[in-house]
Amino acid sequence: MFKKIWHIIKLSFLPGAIILFLWIIIITVNIGFNKYNNDLQIKELETEINKLTEDIMELNNKSETIEDDIVLKSIMKLQPKLDMEVAINITAAIIDNCMKKELSPYLIICLIFVESGFNQMATSPKRAIGLMQVHHPSWKDHEICKSIKSIHDLYQIDLNIDCGTSILKKMITEGGDIRKGLNSYYGVESEKYHGKMASALYKIMF
Repeated sequence: MFKKIWHIIKLSFLPGAIILFLWIIIITVNIGFNKYNNDLQIKELETEINKLTEDIMELNNKSETIEDDIVLKSIMKLQPKLDMEVAINITAAIIDNCMKKELSPYLIICLIFVESGFNQMATSPKRAIGLMQVHHPSWKDHEICKSIKSIHDLYQIDLNIDCGTSILKKMITEGGDIRKGLNSYYGVESEKYHGKMASALYKIMF
């Protein structure tokens, strides 16, 4: 009697179990397929961003004028909550230094965003100061940062960007290209750092 009941139960639940098992397989395959597609899309996006970075960052703006409204809009696109007066002062300092040092304003905008998020009062535990996170102990006595008389000067927009762009220009020149210059500026080669720079540039351009 017990065997007969157990046989009926098996017959009742077996089709449902098979359907459930097949459904689990379908879901698992679908999740795997979606993950593969997402990973593929991410890789394609990273490739596009890297190409965009190479195309734009290698172009040092050597024209006589740089459109200040473009620089300002790029800054506000990355940091829309930034005080407008502060944004205008940052724009002026970027334009002035990029023209003097033949640097791409896009490069400096992205660097400031990655380093400090446009927070002129940013201070790291390692005493990197201001918008471009200039490391005061390393550069306080260097000729290219002669405008910096004290650590407090690095909290000023114009002096920080003047010193920071001078450091970056020196490192790019010594390294031979922008990527190596950025490695030196950051202190170590980091794909994550370059990825943040590329992401910031992507936000500006699109």
